[in-house]
Amino acid sequence: MAAVSHQNSAIDVTSIPEAPKAKIATPPSKVIKQYKPQGQWTLHRLASSSEFLCLQCNKRKKAKLIAIRHNQWDDLCCNACYGLKLSKAK
Repeated sequence: MAAVSHQNSAIDVTSIPEAPKAKIATPPSKVIKQYKPQGQWTLHRLASSSEFLCLQCNKRKKAKLIAIRHNQWDDLCCNACYGLKLSKAK
């Protein structure tokens, strides 16, 4: 039988890098108006036009009207896709 060597090796936790803090998505500009939620989507009017990627049609857009899902500013939808979703829901 082979002898098992147990070394008391402590882990230096000071050398473990911290995980980056999660960045909370925020509106690209000031929200002027928040419309009544329609299902899981809410439409917002921004103070100025902002460029964003619509995650529904996967196109780059620039607009003042942006819809978000579940109040999360990292799930953006353009007004055209938002309107299409509403019309299909009825």
